[in-house]
Order: sequence, then structure tokens, then C-alpha cells
Amino acid sequence: MAGQPASPVHQPDRNNVLILAPFGQDAELMAQSLRGAGISATVEPDADSLISHLTACGSVIVTAEALEPLVIDGLIRKLREQPAWSDIPIIVLCARSTPAAFDECVRALGNVTVVQRPLAPASLISVVQSAIRARSRQFQIRGLLEESSLQNSHIEALNERLQRAMTETHHRVKNNLQIIAAMVDMRVMESNGSVPVEEVKRIALLTQSLAMVHDILTNQAKKDGEAHSVSARAVMEKLVGMLQIATPHRPITLNAQDVRLTSRQGTSLALVLSELVGNAIKHGRGSVDIAFKASEAVCELTVCDQGDGFPADFDPQRSANTGLELIYNLAHWDLAGDVDYRNHPEGGACVQVTLPLAEHLTIPSVAA
Repeated sequence: MAGQPASPVHQPDRNNVLILAPFGQDAELMAQSLRGAGISATVEPDADSLISHLTACGSVIVTAEALEPLVIDGLIRKLREQPAWSDIPIIVLCARSTPAAFDECVRALGNVTVVQRPLAPASLISVVQSAIRARSRQFQIRGLLEESSLQNSHIEALNERLQRAMTETHHRVKNNLQIIAAMVDMRVMESNGSVPVEEVKRIALLTQSLAMVHDILTNQAKKDGEAHSVSARAVMEKLVGMLQIATPHRPITLNAQDVRLTSRQGTSLALVLSELVGNAIKHGRGSVDIAFKASEAVCELTVCDQGDGFPADFDPQRSANTGLELIYNLAHWDLAGDVDYRNHPEGGACVQVTLPLAEHLTIPSVAA
């Protein structure tokens, strides 16, 4: 309506001072003094406007005559909405003496500084500057709290990741121990009261293969916090290096493409490769050649030697021993793949293991 002052435009400002002095020119005079000292000041037309804009300021100046009981109640309700770090400074300008009941109501506002009038401009500026400094420290505390909250969230995320990693490590170690126990049980059942030294060495080599994959996964977890997959080529390169040291008299070559395998696939692949190379060294001649090819959905592992090859009547099921059973079980049940035994056209035995990649992996169900 005409004749009424325009509503002030408010922007959240930790240095802005809201002024409510409804009588005379006190509000404008105080605002001018504060602005002259470089302090932002906004004159509020009424108590409702002050209450609605209360959280968008750094401090409040209000005269005693504006603090009617309903106004005080409204301010208290609004101040209770402040976050825990916030405590808006309120400067109350009053006469030299005020009723005790009024003083008690004013104190209920919280962070209140009561200043008696008349007040020199320099004194007003000093009081307001102190209030703004106090308000600025509150915002600093808010920043520290937010930073602490972010750090706590980061720590919680790290703890959750650590718990997942520990759980995954527990499962891997448990599964690997079960594999070792199963290999020992199978060999004991085949023996006649004693286990040959060569078989003990073979089980030790397979155990080293498991430890090697576990080591790769652990190092990967240290770098990026995750160990859900492993590089097929990294597994085979490390394993071939270990096998070559164990059998320096037989060259072992590796030609491998790379692909990410699940930790379970990587473990099973290492065991299969270790067993196939061990068989090629034991039963074949010349170099042991390893090839690993990966297409979009399928991987092929081939291990060939330069010996006499498989006999014409070779049947992996009839000729099954601990090693062949282990290869079959790992290839079929853990890798959901197939094993093919054949002779190389140029001579020598070749074994090919075909396995699907993880996104195409379907573990065979046990027949009823």
C-alpha cells in the first residue's frame, strides 16, 4: 500500500545486522552509523518481517518497546529452529530501568546483550562488531563440524570396505584350505599307506599357486581397496615364473592375452595351469607351451608339450588319477567350462580348457 516502506531485500549474510526499532528515526540512524563503519545493516518494517528473516543474519538489534510478549514468543520459536552450532547474537536497547518480568522474558531469547540507552554511535558500533565476531566464530565451528562429519563418513566407508575385504579374505582362505584338504584326502585314499614324495611336492606346488593368487588379490586390495577380480595374465605370468624356477631343465613359454577374472576363477585357473604344466613336465618332453586366448564371452587355456602325446586309447575318465580328477572338477564345477585332451598335429600332447567369462558364467547344477 502507498505510504508503507518497501520490504527490505534479504540475502543470507553472516555479517548483516537486522534492526527493529518501530518508533521514530532510531532504526535508520543506527543503520546509517553501522553502514558508515562498513557493517551491512537492514531495517525491518515490523516484528513479523524480523522473525521471518532471522536466520539470514549475523546479529539483531531490537529496541525494548518492540519486544511485546507475542514478539518474544515468536522470536523464541524461531530461534529454537537454529542448528546446534548456531546462537544468533541479539542486542536489546532499553531504557535505564526495565521491569524484572521484562528482563526475564528477554533473557529467554538466549544469546542476549542488553544495552542501555542513550547509546553513542561509537559504542553501538563496538557492541555490534563484537556480536559479528562471535557469529563469525559460530560459522567457523560449523565448518569444523561439517569437515569432521565428512571425515567420519570417510572413516565409516573405509571401515565398511575393510570389513568386506576381511570377509572376502576369510572366504578365500577358507576355500583354499578346503581345496588343499580335498587334494590330500584324494591322494591318501589312492595310496597304500604311504604318499610318494613327488605327490607331496605336487600338493606343495598347488598350495604355492593358491598363495600366489591370494598375494595378487591382497596387493590389489591395498592399492584400490577392492579385490573382486584379478588379471588373468598377471596370475599366469607369476605362476609360470614360479614353475620355471622349480623346473629349470624344461623351458616354459607363455603367450597370454589379458582379461579380468573373478577371484574364484583366478584361483581355479592357477590350480588348473599348475597341474597341467606339472603333468606336461612329468610325462612329456621339450618345452611346455602355454597359450591363453580371450574372446568376448569365452577364454581358452591351452597347454602343450613336445613328447609322444596321449596314447590312442587314452580316456581321461578311465585313466583318471588325482591330477586328472582335480583338473576336471576345477574346470567343470569352478570354471563352468570343459576340458579337451588331444594330440598336437606336430607331435606332443595338448590339453585345452574352455571357460566362460564372469558375466556369462553359469555354475553347473549338481545332478539329482
